[in-house]
Amino acid sequence: MAAGKNYGALIGAFFRLIRWPNLLLLWIGQALFYLLLLRPLGEENWSIYLLYALATVSLAAAGYLINDYYDLEIDRLNERKGPLGQEISIFWGFVHYAWLQLLPLSLAAIYSPSFLLPILLGISFLLWAYSAHLKAWPLLGNLLVAALVLASLGLYYLEALPYLRENRWAKTFFEAYLVFAFGSNLVREIAKDREDLAGDQAKGTFTLAYYLPSWALKSLLFFLLLGSLGTGVGLVWPYFGLFSGYFWGHFLLLAALLFLLIFVLIRAKTKKDWRQLSLLLKIYMALGLAALAWLP
Repeated sequence: MAAGKNYGALIGAFFRLIRWPNLLLLWIGQALFYLLLLRPLGEENWSIYLLYALATVSLAAAGYLINDYYDLEIDRLNERKGPLGQEISIFWGFVHYAWLQLLPLSLAAIYSPSFLLPILLGISFLLWAYSAHLKAWPLLGNLLVAALVLASLGLYYLEALPYLRENRWAKTFFEAYLVFAFGSNLVREIAKDREDLAGDQAKGTFTLAYYLPSWALKSLLFFLLLGSLGTGVGLVWPYFGLFSGYFWGHFLLLAALLFLLIFVLIRAKTKKDWRQLSLLLKIYMALGLAALAWLP
């Protein structure tokens, strides 16, 4: 991989390359949905959900890796140093990319060739297409990433649909969270583009953050944040009495963080401000996920 590097340093570089905190959050989200929502409804087929989790986490790791490869020049211009090309060579980067793709696709071909395999092939292609081409398309690339993140829970939703149809409140809650997650991820992707605006321009990549004036971009993000949370709450509101006071107290905490996000958004001017907003959005999404702890 790289001469003179010990295995501990290489392993650490690999986990930084695949964005292990993001993958851990993805896996925790899937585990919580199964343990706290689906299993209490009677869904006991844990092995298929484990397969879905392994497949989506592995493909997400491959997606981060190939994205870093295509972003090498932009990251250099943005003064962002990553492991690829330094601690991990380009050759070994592609070796990791290959096995991270082949592992889930092989398992899907064995255990779910008619359902999971075509979906994973589509996700794999779209992750490559995003990194190589679509990220430069204003808004389309952002929508694609948000949709692909949603697909990791969408598989759970489709698999558990027979149980969810028998429990309308659970089905509605699941759908409300999907709306919240999609909106939050979309805002974060656009905010990251604004953070990287200078490097993207230098490379000739013109995202939505380039075409929209600051006030228009902030207005769009403001309405996406309010709309995704408001729509989610509106969906579960008919089941108000089923949810405990702890659940609604958690929602008030989430709303307070939303107001902080809006405050930071309004004041954001520098690259540091947009990076701070991106970090707060990650905390916001994790806090939204934690609402699962208070389900009926």
